[in-house]
Amino acid sequence: FKVNAKCGHVGRRRFINIDFPVVASNAKEAAARARNFGRVKHHWKDAINSVEEISEFEFNKLQEEWRNDPYLDCRNIQQQRKI
Repeated sequence: FKVNAKCGHVGRRRFINIDFPVVASNAKEAAARARNFGRVKHHWKDAINSVEEISEFEFNKLQEEWRNDPYLDCRNIQQQRKI
């Protein structure tokens, strides 16, 4: 599944939409797993924007993009500000 979620640590009441590749048996489970990922707005009711089923090829492509995303690789605020 491709789960589009609101991610935080970019300022108060601000967010970035990021697509996460998730392996799950149904859409509800995929949304629950994505909500527990790091940087996702855990306490927002509308943190998950969309969930859609994708092919294995699209999943692998999205996973590669996700691994190369500099925002998700930041370890501290200084690194984040450079982006």
